[in-house]
Amino acid sequence: MNSKNIAVVLAGGVGSRTGFETPKQFLKINNKTILEYSLDIFDSHKCIDEVCIVAREEYHNYIFDIIKRVGYKKIKAVLNAGNERYESTLSALDYYKDYEDSNLIIHDSARPLITSDIIDSCIEALKKYNAITVAIPVSDTIVEIEDNYIENMPNREIMYANQTPQCFRVSILKVAYKKALSDKNFKSTDDCKVVHQYLDNEKVYIVKGSTKNIKFTNREDLQIIELLMKL
Repeated sequence: MNSKNIAVVLAGGVGSRTGFETPKQFLKINNKTILEYSLDIFDSHKCIDEVCIVAREEYHNYIFDIIKRVGYKKIKAVLNAGNERYESTLSALDYYKDYEDSNLIIHDSARPLITSDIIDSCIEALKKYNAITVAIPVSDTIVEIEDNYIENMPNREIMYANQTPQCFRVSILKVAYKKALSDKNFKSTDDCKVVHQYLDNEKVYIVKGSTKNIKFTNREDLQIIELLMKL
């Protein structure tokens, strides 16, 4: 089977921290859902061969309506999300389990300001590396705390903030999750951590992200995203 670049857009969150009743990926900016901004970029990108969306089953019909209304061409599947983020990744990984030589470009739909340039950099890096994340240097000093006291202050110059997309050769991610799921203490909210923790010989390469590629987590983030879109 020919190698493909497959965008996996994770849209299974409930958005409890935003304070809205509607899941954050379905809130609208300029009469377009947060989800659609990511889908627009991936569906139109010349190097993306197909797209799948992972979402809770009760929202599948709503997503199908969006796909039909907008006329997306590359979306091949809408899959069931799990209760945990890694379960949503596993849903996509199981669907593409026979695509061993293909790449999964996994992106949180709550990051609507993803750019074609970042995707370009990821796909170029996938020619050389099997596991990639997008990240940016932190601008603030990071502290480790215990009982509200500072325990450690890591060197800021080597601290980065992880973003998405996170990209993997299917065969590599399959092996990493197979090992992870055999660990009774396994718990993760990040696919790169799974590869880093369970595949000793597989390094995760960093592609430069953007300060604009922020994640919609809290209510205040929506205002920042709206402002960035206007700019």
